[in-house]
Amino acid sequence: MLLGERWERLDAFHGSNMAEPEWADDVISAQAELWQAIPRAADVLRFWWAAPSVVTWRQKLDDAMVRLKDLPPSDERSALVGTWSGLRSSDTVRALSLTVRGAS
Repeated sequence: MLLGERWERLDAFHGSNMAEPEWADDVISAQAELWQAIPRAADVLRFWWAAPSVVTWRQKLDDAMVRLKDLPPSDERSALVGTWSGLRSSDTVRALSLTVRGAS
């Protein structure tokens, strides 16, 4: 949304209502000025967002969220929540950013 790309609402589990489009618009509006204040920030974000490793990571997140939506409480769901949380962890994002930075 921040980059003005086309997107569709994902029919999936969202860990926070901030991921819902109604909230996301507010979040994007609040952050847009910060991104616009930094020269080339959008270019850097666009490069990162399109990096193959980030595209793969985003797809894994989406896949887990879609599966979580209808998965009843169970050991399988608990394991998937753990996987989803791991994908979103600061360590994973940090490692991902180093991969993207190393590929540039």
